[in-house]
Amino acid sequence: MEPPAGWGVRSVETSPTYRLRLDGDPEKFWRETGYLRTIRNMRNRCKGFTVAINHPGAAAWTIRQWSQKWSGDGDGAGRTELDERIEIAEDLEKRGKHISISVFDNGQLVGGSSNFVHEGDLVAGVIYHEPQYRANGLGVRIINLAFEVGAKRALKAFDLGGKADYKKKWAPEDGTRSRVVVAPLRVQYMRKVASTVRALAGRSCTWMLLSAIHIADYGAIGRFAGTAL
Repeated sequence: MEPPAGWGVRSVETSPTYRLRLDGDPEKFWRETGYLRTIRNMRNRCKGFTVAINHPGAAAWTIRQWSQKWSGDGDGAGRTELDERIEIAEDLEKRGKHISISVFDNGQLVGGSSNFVHEGDLVAGVIYHEPQYRANGLGVRIINLAFEVGAKRALKAFDLGGKADYKKKWAPEDGTRSRVVVAPLRVQYMRKVASTVRALAGRSCTWMLLSAIHIADYGAIGRFAGTAL
């Protein structure tokens, strides 16, 4: 499906997505990309760890730790979104549509991933491991475990999504994802003008300009542009 286009589309960013079928031999592809040796080395480094599937509380732990690492989520709207992510994952897990993969070291949860089952595919959600286990290659091992779990459950493929270049080591391109920003033309124009003024004369002048726009009867659009800067 092509991303939408039209007067209201402000920008479109398209990137490849990566997916590998599980009904064949995944190691054949990893051998071709030269990544198989790394995967096997990390398996050996992590062989002393214990793996659990859908361990109670694992989905919440993984999502919270991932969120804290990448966005520092804590209060306000961010926390609401985080709680919704966890609630959705736990609800889908009860329905067999979500799989939590967890890794334990001496009984301590140290890493895991949140994955979704969609139309016969295992789809990657988020992944996290404690920083001190980076030397063990735990991140690589957790991704490898997702392929193993998906194959054991007779799922068609593991879809890693897109955005990160490392995924091309794991799977071939199999589609695209698009990020589309949509805004009315008047709002786009006002933002461009405000951005130019900010660059030339500083933020205070920008707010003076937006105030003038609002007074000139741009109404709610003027207020929207002001709060969006």
